[in-house]
Amino acid sequence: MSTFIQHKKWAIELFERSQQLLASRPDISDTFFKEHPYFPSEAGIVNDSLLAGMTGLSSEFRDHLSNTIIDRIICPIYYPNKLLIGFVARVFDSEQGSKYLFRSIHPSIPSSVLLYGLDEAVHHCNEEFYLVEGVTDVIALRTNQRNAMASLGAHLTFAQAAQICFFTNDVIIAFDGDKSGLKGITDATLMLAQFEVLPRVCIFPQGLDPADTVASRGDIVFYIHSVIEFYLKLMSTRDRKSYAEAFASEEHRRLLREAFKL
Repeated sequence: MSTFIQHKKWAIELFERSQQLLASRPDISDTFFKEHPYFPSEAGIVNDSLLAGMTGLSSEFRDHLSNTIIDRIICPIYYPNKLLIGFVARVFDSEQGSKYLFRSIHPSIPSSVLLYGLDEAVHHCNEEFYLVEGVTDVIALRTNQRNAMASLGAHLTFAQAAQICFFTNDVIIAFDGDKSGLKGITDATLMLAQFEVLPRVCIFPQGLDPADTVASRGDIVFYIHSVIEFYLKLMSTRDRKSYAEAFASEEHRRLLREAFKL
């Protein structure tokens, strides 16, 4: 197996070439960034020709990344000290399949450890950490000077929680206002509880996410609740069914009550 150092070198070269390719394709970049203003500006695009033109790559590297990044807009995932650790890949054509894919730069590093925005967030450890689902949410919150990072989906893993709690105990979970986002809030709350961190949470109107809310209201602070307020809202809202459906079972709610002595 190729070493991580080799993969990092290849990944840096790949991303630099992808930026040059995207810069040469204003027909793609202009339309994409107009439609997705909160997508990271540090981006590139990869196609088969670009990969074929890179000599010396191992088949392991090609196989590991090609199915994730080919014909997608990509942005880098860094760890502190600007260590390139992975890529976020987004479709620019609605017919391309899954909207987002994520991949580390080396097969030995599981995608479940990746956190987008950690490299910037750690420079502001004295501030609240907003935990969101996607990269556009991170960029949207940064426009309001909010310190944000993304778990790249509504599922916070143990490895991600461990990294967050190493740097802070002041976390606001701001997942999307849909069924998976609401369920993700309880999962993430229980995960953070293992590190003795009691987060606050954002409850968005149905279907909205942080980027939508910043675009329409300018900020997301209007939707921040304590975890106790979140629990009471869950159990007492007239629209209880829409919340309850977001949870796996009564066992899930029991765990939440026990974790925070509600």
